[in-house]
Amino acid sequence: MKFKERLIDSNSNEYLDIPHLFIQNAKVNNFNDRAHNAMSGPKYPIKAHDTVIGAQSQTLREKNTKTNST
Repeated sequence: MKFKERLIDSNSNEYLDIPHLFIQNAKVNNFNDRAHNAMSGPKYPIKAHDTVIGAQSQTLREKNTKTNST
């Protein structure tokens, strides 16, 4: 119930300035693209390097660091 009280229309001026919760990666990616495109000034790419501490196997390590393109 508390979440519903906090809903903001995606066309609102404050939409990009507040924390968000999403249940799908595609919605996260869409929001991130929208926020990125709304920013002014120079933008620089940064390559991330993921690591997994404590993975029991190479398979688990690869699963946890796999890039999700959806």
